Amino acid sequence: MEIRILGNVEIHSDDDVITLTRSAERCLLGLLAVEVGRPVPVTTLLDRIWVEEGRSEPKPETLIRYVGYIRDAMERAGGDGIWLRHEPGANAYLLDVDPGTVDYHRFLRETRAAGEHRDLDRLHDALALWRGTPLEDVRRRWVDTFRHHAHAHRRTALATLWELLLEQGRHHEIPPQLGPLEADIVHDERLLLLGAEALAHSGRHVDITAWADHIATRMRDLSGGTGLSTLTQSRLHHLVTHPPGPTTPTPHNSTPTGTNGESSDLGTGDIGSSHHEGVSGAGGRSTTIHGGVNGAAWGITIGAATGDHLTISAPPQTGEPDNPR
Repeated sequence: MEIRILGNVEIHSDDDVITLTRSAERCLLGLLAVEVGRPVPVTTLLDRIWVEEGRSEPKPETLIRYVGYIRDAMERAGGDGIWLRHEPGANAYLLDVDPGTVDYHRFLRETRAAGEHRDLDRLHDALALWRGTPLEDVRRRWVDTFRHHAHAHRRTALATLWELLLEQGRHHEIPPQLGPLEADIVHDERLLLLGAEALAHSGRHVDITAWADHIATRMRDLSGGTGLSTLTQSRLHHLVTHPPGPTTPTPHNSTPTGTNGESSDLGTGDIGSSHHEGVSGAGGRSTTIHGGVNGAAWGITIGAATGDHLTISAPPQTGEPDNPR
């Protein structure tokens, strides 16, 4: 048996989906599932299901009847009705199942473990548990608060996922997600910056400004604020004007590469060069020129953070030196 609340409230068996027809039933099961393993006082249940919404004064007998409906549904899904039990001393109800039985708590557990182990596949699987808005078919004020926290956890998982994709040189997997996940991006500047970095690594740095302006407009429409922070605007500008090179890992037997990860693509007897500008850790600007002669790599760095200087890394000499004539 599985209880799902990342979307409509549903109880799943191996081969069937059981839905609860009454809004109050769905609200009751959703509330107990969010608080799985913890007793919820009867007064809290009555308040959140009926009183806070200005509905007719509930009777304890009504709550008991709805608890019975949920127990029956759990049994039809292969579970046991006693998993939803009453605690007489606290006058509370408790959903006493493994938290992993509830998709939301399994999502939290899996994303936490995936982040600790830097496990991309596990993150993908955890995010796939989302089927829509949490408790989508429940309309109560307390649900809005829960959704706010649930979406914040989802955005953190997305940020971790995109960080790992960028670390592994799989930046091309992020841009196709920017449209479908726009609702998440407009709530979190971390996702905006990671998406912009993926565009830059994919050679699409010229698209960053228009895309970021669109997201900033949606942010202002949503919150009435001023849009992006100054720090975010500065980092976006840097990605546009100084896009990073490709991050795809290079095989060990490839031709020599420059510091930006690009292959010099030089063969025996060829002379070539590539140019790269960057900013040092101390904030100064440096220019590096890469090239090679007869398959050997060399580099020149001009104007690093410590002051203007010229550094040349010449190719190592092999064999006997030529006699000058």
